[in-house]
Amino acid sequence: EQGLINESFSADFDCGRGYAVSAFTGESVDPDKTAQEIKNEIDRLRKNGIDKERFEAVKRKIYGSSIKIFDSNEIIGNTIIDSHFAGNSIFDDMDAVASCTLEQAEKRLNNALIDKLCALSVILPA
Repeated sequence: EQGLINESFSADFDCGRGYAVSAFTGESVDPDKTAQEIKNEIDRLRKNGIDKERFEAVKRKIYGSSIKIFDSNEIIGNTIIDSHFAGNSIFDDMDAVASCTLEQAEKRLNNALIDKLCALSVILPA
């Protein structure tokens, strides 16, 4: 709404042995303000809770994106290798999304994305 981000903006989560990271990436005309708006939204969600309908819609979207890996032999192969070395199955992520509850998401929200553990990296044009 404020024109701070463009269509390249995205959010992602990745984890492995001994680490977990949430990342918000993309282009912004004002990275500092964008980072503050993200923090404000996290605070709002902590205070008011996550809307159940929105949670279910996002959950379905993430699950649908998980299924897309089966459209590409290359991605399937890479996922099988990644899963093998991580000690899990290529279906574990899909199972985790399918079984995730609103209560689990809110607990994660309250125990992660801690401001003092956040960093902002900005790449400026030459």
